Amino acid sequence: MTTVMLDKGLPPVVLRDLLESAGKHITHAKIGWGIAEVDALLESRLWLYRFHGIPTFCGGTLFEWHWMRNQYVAYLNWLRRLRVPALEISDGVIHLSLQAKRDAIGAAKSRGLYVFAEVGKKDPTRRYTPDEWAQRVEYDLASGADLVVCEGREAGNVGLYEQTGTLRDDVLDALASFGGRVVFEAPHKAQQVALMRRFGRDVGLGNIAPDDVLPLATLRLGLRAETLERELDGAYDARL
Repeated sequence: MTTVMLDKGLPPVVLRDLLESAGKHITHAKIGWGIAEVDALLESRLWLYRFHGIPTFCGGTLFEWHWMRNQYVAYLNWLRRLRVPALEISDGVIHLSLQAKRDAIGAAKSRGLYVFAEVGKKDPTRRYTPDEWAQRVEYDLASGADLVVCEGREAGNVGLYEQTGTLRDDVLDALASFGGRVVFEAPHKAQQVALMRRFGRDVGLGNIAPDDVLPLATLRLGLRAETLERELDGAYDARL
């Protein structure tokens, strides 16, 4: 089970309390976008995550920013110096050929980094077909990615989703065979519930807001109406 929390720059004092309260329900923390480049308290944030045993990684935007400036190797070395154990490799905005993405994944893996490879575009007019989704996920995994992240953005209205926020069932059908090797960005409760009903409570979920970590844990455990009804599974009368 993978739960990736999106850290948008929580003050360390707030993050400390959050991790004490909900840290056991977070498997990874993503430092969003390019926040790691501008956060004066980054090292304090990273120390807190290490103390609680939660691996961190920087969002794919930071990878794309360095890649387009031909600074990828320097970026990898910077992550290593900061003891950041993972990164996200994406092409949500930039164009990255399949071979270039394979090379980027290989370079990160050769340095001992855990790789989240993201599939999907941030532009709602650039939609992959279900077959393209499956092919790209398979390619990234074959290239050495540890997990593949399926794009949804913080708004939950691109990639996996229609602009209304509803899931693209044809894409889910195409991705069903990959099981726990994919993480679905699902920032909204309705999306989380829909994905659990489709793939089970252990489905990998990402872009989870800090305030939603504990609510998501209750969904996974059947401690909320939306999943308690499935816990009963028609047996309610028999328990009376």
